[in-house]
Amino acid sequence: QKPHEKPLGLAEKKEYDKKNGCVKLLQFLNPDPLRTDGISDLQQLQKLKSGPQQPVAVLRNKIEPCLTMDVSPLSADLKKALQRNKFPGPNHTESYSWPPIARGYDVVVISHCGNDPLLYLPPVLTILQTEGCYKSLPSRNGPLAVIVCPGWKKAQLIFELLGDYSMSSRPLHPVLLTIGLRRDEAKNVKLPRGCDVIVTTPYSLLRLLTYQSLLFLRLCHLILDEVEVLFFEANEQILAILHNFKKNIEVEERESAPHQIVAVGVHWDKHIEHLIKEFMNDPYVVITATEEAALYGNVQQVVHLCLECEKTSTLLQALDFIPSQAQKTLIFTCSAAETEIVCKGSPAEQGDKKTKSILLLTERNASDAVGVLRYLERADAKVPLELYEFTAGVLEAKEDKKARRPLCPYLKALGFCKNKRICPDRHHINPEMDMPRKLSSQALPMFGCIKIIPFYISNATNYFGRIIDKHVDLCATLNAEMNEYFKNSSNKTTVEKAEKFGLYGLAEKTLFHRVQVLEMSQKEDTWVLDNVLVKFIDEGRTGLVTRGQLLHLPENFHTLPPQAVEFIVCRVKPADNEIEWNPKVTRYIHHKIVGKLHDAKVVLALGNTVWIDPMVHITKLSNLKTSIIDYNVRVEILSMGMGIDNPEHVEQLKKLYKEAKMPAFEESLSQTLAPPSADAAACLQSTHQEDGGEEREVDSKTKSEDPESETLSENTGDTSISTTTQPHLKSFHPQIKWFQKDDVVILKIRIRNVKDYKCKYFRDRVIFSAWVGDKFYLADMNLQANIIEDDCKCIINNDEPIITLAKERRESWNSLLKQRNPNVAFDFDHWEDCEEDSHFSKVINSKNLSHKVAEVVENSSTTSEDYESDSE
Repeated sequence: QKPHEKPLGLAEKKEYDKKNGCVKLLQFLNPDPLRTDGISDLQQLQKLKSGPQQPVAVLRNKIEPCLTMDVSPLSADLKKALQRNKFPGPNHTESYSWPPIARGYDVVVISHCGNDPLLYLPPVLTILQTEGCYKSLPSRNGPLAVIVCPGWKKAQLIFELLGDYSMSSRPLHPVLLTIGLRRDEAKNVKLPRGCDVIVTTPYSLLRLLTYQSLLFLRLCHLILDEVEVLFFEANEQILAILHNFKKNIEVEERESAPHQIVAVGVHWDKHIEHLIKEFMNDPYVVITATEEAALYGNVQQVVHLCLECEKTSTLLQALDFIPSQAQKTLIFTCSAAETEIVCKGSPAEQGDKKTKSILLLTERNASDAVGVLRYLERADAKVPLELYEFTAGVLEAKEDKKARRPLCPYLKALGFCKNKRICPDRHHINPEMDMPRKLSSQALPMFGCIKIIPFYISNATNYFGRIIDKHVDLCATLNAEMNEYFKNSSNKTTVEKAEKFGLYGLAEKTLFHRVQVLEMSQKEDTWVLDNVLVKFIDEGRTGLVTRGQLLHLPENFHTLPPQAVEFIVCRVKPADNEIEWNPKVTRYIHHKIVGKLHDAKVVLALGNTVWIDPMVHITKLSNLKTSIIDYNVRVEILSMGMGIDNPEHVEQLKKLYKEAKMPAFEESLSQTLAPPSADAAACLQSTHQEDGGEEREVDSKTKSEDPESETLSENTGDTSISTTTQPHLKSFHPQIKWFQKDDVVILKIRIRNVKDYKCKYFRDRVIFSAWVGDKFYLADMNLQANIIEDDCKCIINNDEPIITLAKERRESWNSLLKQRNPNVAFDFDHWEDCEEDSHFSKVINSKNLSHKVAEVVENSSTTSEDYESDSE
């Protein structure tokens, strides 16, 4: 209809439609299916676009919308709960979806807000309050409703909403279920008595159905949240669940009970069409997103790429042919002038009875090109090659704009990003930003073995902490200097006005830290103004502190760069197509590793991130001269049943690294960080070779020590490690008391709280080294007689090291050392409480290792903490 023509009345319109063969494929209800006010279709659409009226809704089966809370089909208790939470009232989609859901009908809802649980939760909770309709069900425990979510995070959100809204006269006892891959987990699930609602994921639900299908004989309501995502990521699982639900409906004893499927989502796709045909009974379909309504109505989508100046001619060319049968054509233009030009063109012809949508895409619409392409792909439409080429350029330009953004956390943690199209972060390596950061004069290692302590656990495989080198621990030196400085109360100057990103000191119990201010509250409340969000730059964790805790930090404490490093454990990812770790896995790993020293092998380093594989905790049993791997972090995650193997992780990272053409980083480990001992390296190599199994349990792995694997100085007294290890390390000689028996000589080392110690035995020499706090102790003793190296041992008893030397000959020694040492003296008390332990062989068979360890612990009265020693 031309703009200058008089609008047609209803009777004229019907006559016109009859003569011209107009076919209506979709009804736009607002809320009535037919207009009776004589307004033309074009005027109605213009009025809908410019006026305050409700958006259109495409419906299958007529629905009277509930426009206010008062007329909504919800229980009184639920209305009060919604009002307490300041719920504004049903939105446009909710006004159409609530009535059929509350009456127990099968319903499909597609909307731009289709990921909002409130589209279905209030009416489902209302119908669950009606006890009478469930009387024919078995009396055993089991859910009446199951809400299936695409992931644990959405399930957690809905479970929390149930806690807010399910409190009523009839408690529903909702349960959140996330079941891992371990076979016994699904068998051992026990539902609380009276559980009427389960919130879960498709994989978890199917595992539970496999072992406890009788629980679901009472199931009446199956809700599919974000239905298109469920079908995309777990199609087989969802179909199996639907078939199980359909089978349960046919049970004779529950014929009078409701059986309802509710599917809610953002996008329409072919899987939903299959769901309607195979598993639903005359469902109500509510679609409030017009582009999704076009897919539902099977509208043919056509796109033409052209220049802005050629837009009109391109349109006329698309419509310029002789019609065999008149069809209604609706053309949208940007101005009245364009409307006049188009009106002078040829009449339209669709070519067939199928409704067609023609879209002209010009250079002015470049930002919409990618969205148009994705929509055409979902519509199974023919996509011009030019559009693929154009969108490729657009996507490349978008990635170029992200050049200064951080590297995508999912790409780092998993090797891929599922939401790359909308992810705001960078997905390629930028050589300028990703060169390994320097911790001092040395950069992060690109390869080799390191020792790390995680202080902050972001998730099961992502941690922040420090790389530790006991011999050159700059952070330990800094902490000692800061503690010494702040011991003087006059130096504890409180910061009056903190600045964002400023560096300050912070007292935490007896320790002092360097912190950087991240956020300061801008509210006027005085109690809020005192709160400051800070980052502990040498540990990586963040925390909320009061402004009064911040201390002025002298400039000399600013020079050392932040020591916090990000660590990522490789080759493992969340199971069930999840992209984030379940909180119970993260909690378990947190308690397992936080604050403990670990050995790790570096796979790659970029920026401030180090990828490691494996990461293990090693205990040294000096009595057995053996190293034992307590656990491998990756294998611990796999053993929980919440993770699976991810072999592509490292390969994808290395591929990105090669594509970026990063400059060679050939500095040796001696130029970066001192390598760990041969024991740790061997254990890491052993672990890396043996932990390939997806769910392999961790066995204790041992390795005999090589007494000559480390070179120490020959000096006695106040000594230091030779230049082959570290030339500038200051050491202290411990006080030693000794006495003898017929076959052994016993040395008592007078130091306490030892966490890190080594004892090397030679025929006429013993070398003992240990760390106590920040002090390094070393005793290099040349003996006056010979010993049997393999039968000597060192244990921790009553918090002090005790060395037992086996004499080569059963004879009395006149002295311990060849030369007198003021730090070594005879123990005239003979230390009668010391017990003689049996000798241990050098090599321990792995099968009886646990027995031997238990024997050592029992005989020496030590705790597990005594064995947490650094292999250096």
